[in-house]
Amino acid sequence: MATYECPGCSYSYDEVKGHDYEGFPPGTPWSAVPDDWSCPECAVRDKEHFELVSGEAPANVQAAPTQAPTQAPAPKPKPTKPVVAQKPVAKAQVAAPASQPAKKQANRDPYLKWICLTCGHIYDEKLGDPFEGVAAGTRFSDVPETWVCTDCGTSKEDYILFEEE
Repeated sequence: MATYECPGCSYSYDEVKGHDYEGFPPGTPWSAVPDDWSCPECAVRDKEHFELVSGEAPANVQAAPTQAPTQAPAPKPKPTKPVVAQKPVAKAQVAAPASQPAKKQANRDPYLKWICLTCGHIYDEKLGDPFEGVAAGTRFSDVPETWVCTDCGTSKEDYILFEEE
């Protein structure tokens, strides 16, 4: 059995556990999850974006069309606001505006993280945003001004420096 992870919010689909609320009982293989299914946590990423994080994908098996569950699942609740595990830096404490690189870089990972004030999405310079064409290692200051939050669509200007505790 394998586990697949959403690259947007790190939700994991474990084939052993399934996801009863979505209509997939324990033991439901990934290949039985419909191709048009999207992440139940962020509703941004589709099945095709999920990444295998543990176990093995079945060899030479393509996702087969599935039958609808015998009982229709309850409708998905729309999240009001994602929960952010760490606290963002207050605006007054930000070393530089989002459009400029941070000045202090000693004694830490050379990559910075930026958090969307609207929804809590985190842009990690180390990872970039490959789904929007921003390569891993791209500094936030080098992200095009036309780029918008992957989760809520707000502008780049609504991001502030994020520091983990």
